[in-house]
Amino acid sequence: MSKWKMILNPVFLNSLIFMLGLAFHSIGPFNAAAQGVKVIKEDTDKDGRIDRIAHLDPTGNLVKLEADRDGDGRMDTFQYYEKGVLMRVEKDSDADGNVDEKDILEKGKRTLHEKLDTLGRPVGAIRFDEQERPLRWERDTTGDGRFDTIHHYENGALTLVTKDTTGGGKANFWQKFKDEKPVEQKADRDGDGRLEQVVYYDQEGAVARTLNDTDKDGFMETLRLYEKGEISRQEKRRNGSETPFHVIEYRDSLPVKEMMDTNLDGSFDTELKLVKGRPVHKKEDTDHDGKPDRFTDFDEDGRPALIREKNRISRFMKGIMTSLEQVEDGKKTVTTFEKEKPVLQTVDQDDDGRIEQRITFDKAGIILLAETDSNRDGRMDTWQHYKSGDMVKAEQDRNHDGRIDSVMEYDKGRMIRVLLDRDGDGHFETRQILNEPGWTMVTEVDTDGDGKFDERYRYIKDAMRVKEVFSGVRDRWVSIEEYNGKGRLVISRESSDGKAGYDLTWHYDAEERAFLGEKDSDGDGRTDTWFYYEKGRLSMVEEDRNQDGRPDLWEHYDESEAMTSRMEDLDFDGKADIEKKM
Repeated sequence: MSKWKMILNPVFLNSLIFMLGLAFHSIGPFNAAAQGVKVIKEDTDKDGRIDRIAHLDPTGNLVKLEADRDGDGRMDTFQYYEKGVLMRVEKDSDADGNVDEKDILEKGKRTLHEKLDTLGRPVGAIRFDEQERPLRWERDTTGDGRFDTIHHYENGALTLVTKDTTGGGKANFWQKFKDEKPVEQKADRDGDGRLEQVVYYDQEGAVARTLNDTDKDGFMETLRLYEKGEISRQEKRRNGSETPFHVIEYRDSLPVKEMMDTNLDGSFDTELKLVKGRPVHKKEDTDHDGKPDRFTDFDEDGRPALIREKNRISRFMKGIMTSLEQVEDGKKTVTTFEKEKPVLQTVDQDDDGRIEQRITFDKAGIILLAETDSNRDGRMDTWQHYKSGDMVKAEQDRNHDGRIDSVMEYDKGRMIRVLLDRDGDGHFETRQILNEPGWTMVTEVDTDGDGKFDERYRYIKDAMRVKEVFSGVRDRWVSIEEYNGKGRLVISRESSDGKAGYDLTWHYDAEERAFLGEKDSDGDGRTDTWFYYEKGRLSMVEEDRNQDGRPDLWEHYDESEAMTSRMEDLDFDGKADIEKKM
């Protein structure tokens, strides 16, 4: 029996008074007043120490009785009398030298019992009725000097318990009792004036039903049902709805089934089965058409092991994904993971069992290599290489002969160079440069297969602007052609004798016909011969024979390009001195 239960029991107090009263009765035969005795001390157990002291007034009436009940040499129980009637009892129950319990009596019956702290302040008080039955029990459970827990009684039976758990001075917890058993409990845990929980009990005093406002919005959205004190079902509702959107069924206080209506259409679209409180299988209707389309199996630790959906299957090990299989429009993609990062992905475009694409990733899950079988012949013919997630090179076997015939290089995601083997001989005879300053593209071609590029084409946007020809025999560039923005030839230069530098320049009209030719015959860098054309035919030739920069020989030609006259400047004054007709 607890100490408070003993205090509530009047028999306990009466027995205590009876035992202490023995001292008073033993004193009875002495005439205290006649002998002038005020204090009488007694060693009742003959251990050599006083354990009982009686205080008497001058008339011999007992006014105070002290007792050492535990034999430690200190008085711990004190009874106070008025006119021989017991009025108050004080006790030091923990032997610390301080009174910590006090009882007040009227007409020999206890009306109040108080529990005191070390400073003598009440931390608990029980008031009794005329039959010494409890009426009200108050306690200070927090030590703030205020009674926060109160038990109410009727005819000695507990009817209500109220608590102030917030320290606000008002009760925020109420529990009703009938026949010593709880029947209802209400709680406002944060003291805002709105209940968060209501508990109803069955006839045996076990919890039967609870209403809970878990989100503190003022609406009791969670209902819990109990059987023999153990939870059997939980339901959650939206404010204003009578239909639950979340239900959990229990067996032996453990959840066995959970159902949810995720889109609040009134039908459950998710169902979870549990064994011993551990999830085993879940089915979901994700598109809300009334048919389950997502199924999850769990491992022995309750972590997802396999998820099956309409077009994908996910596999897990210890809750971490190991593979993902996707099928859509006949295309099957399988991704393998390690440490939650993809390491390999394969694609079967027509689900025929042959892989058309294979992607490899690094340890960080960043793509390294993508291989593709573009013609689905069972052999990879395209390889894309990556660095830090950016493609740096792509290789192709375009004619599917097993040899790479196209190489594309990239910088920061932009193609900068292309190598092509157009004839499939294993030699890259074409190179395209896409990052040459001032040009959209520069194409170089090895036309004779000697390993040296002998033709070069320069483009701005889609128009070729320059064409250059290299002579492997002469080991130098021997011709250059320049074009306008519309792709029309406007000027060309060439090395007529194969020596270094260009010695012959041609200018062209709108129909790409030469109308002027300029030749440096002696290689001094200056033009000394001019060829003039009209509509594609030679009409005149001028020549500077003394290298003074001015022509001194003139030849004229007819429409058949036959010479018709020849003029010469013999003294080099810029004027013809002789003319010869042909």
